[in-house]
Amino acid sequence: MAIFNRWGIAGRSAALIGLLTGMGFVVASIVIYQRAESIVLDSAMAELRVSARAESAAVSTLLNQAPLLNRSVARVLLDEVLAGRADRATADALIRGVLTPQTQFVGMATAWEPNAFDGRDADYVNAPIHDATGRYVPYFYHTP
Repeated sequence: MAIFNRWGIAGRSAALIGLLTGMGFVVASIVIYQRAESIVLDSAMAELRVSARAESAAVSTLLNQAPLLNRSVARVLLDEVLAGRADRATADALIRGVLTPQTQFVGMATAWEPNAFDGRDADYVNAPIHDATGRYVPYFYHTP
């Protein structure tokens, strides 16, 4: 303080003005920084929300696709059974045809009660894609 007392009024005024100006710059810098940070965070959150909505829609579409395909295949196979046209080779081709372009799915299967598909389970005992009783229980999958 002794040095400050030796200065004249002009020196003290200049020092005070310099100090206040410096403090003003510091305060303004802090305010600008906080406002810029808020703007950047708001912008980032808005982008994340848009991205999350887009990804959510993509996942929802994918998750809804599997049950729709399964129901469609089940309906076709059931219609064939009810019409008396059930054929295991045709059903195999249908399931493979539906599964092949759907690379996002691991596999597709169908299982039928004893003699419910075509009444010919006894002809297929221990055959490939059949169980020990001859039931039609195929499972097709994508090979790596």
